[in-house]
Amino acid sequence: MGDGVGYLLSVPRRTTLDRLQQTLVQTDTLRDFVAIWRDMCRGEVVPPRAGFNPLRFGAATPHLSLLEIRGPDDVRFRLGSRLVEEAMGRSLTSISPLDLLEPAERPIRFWRYQQILQRPCGFYQRSSVTTRGRVVRFGEVLLLPLGPRPGGFEQILHCADSFALSTELGDEPGPDRGLPRDFCFVDIGAGTPEEDAPPS
Repeated sequence: MGDGVGYLLSVPRRTTLDRLQQTLVQTDTLRDFVAIWRDMCRGEVVPPRAGFNPLRFGAATPHLSLLEIRGPDDVRFRLGSRLVEEAMGRSLTSISPLDLLEPAERPIRFWRYQQILQRPCGFYQRSSVTTRGRVVRFGEVLLLPLGPRPGGFEQILHCADSFALSTELGDEPGPDRGLPRDFCFVDIGAGTPEEDAPPS
């Protein structure tokens, strides 16, 4: 894609949490999210569920959601991001994030949730959302696992924010202008899946 926005913001196939924090993440919100999640780990690969307090994330708290994996294809928001809820005009609590997707995307998304918990690993995604003149606003999302809660469901932390980037592209960029690669699994100490999607 030449020297355009997509080329500059392309995401690698795999990365580590260190490289993600240092070079890929574009917002202070996600950098703070990673730093606090790592502090919660206390030397373990995944932080214990007992150590989770959303208020501990400070300025990142309004950007934070907590997903609960209750069973096959059954995922619910245990806690919804306040900013997302305000934008949507409704509470996300107990809603399935899979219901917000097109039907064809749902099995892929659920498979990714499974990889995050089973390996365990993280998942990072970036996408263009709005355009005004030569400024493109991008969204970035990072999912990181929490340790299992005794007698409870497995859970994933979800943090999202956006950033703007000026561009000198020869043609008008837009939300539908695809990036060469917009997601990657993140190695948090236990490796990453070999595949990007479930076997067809």
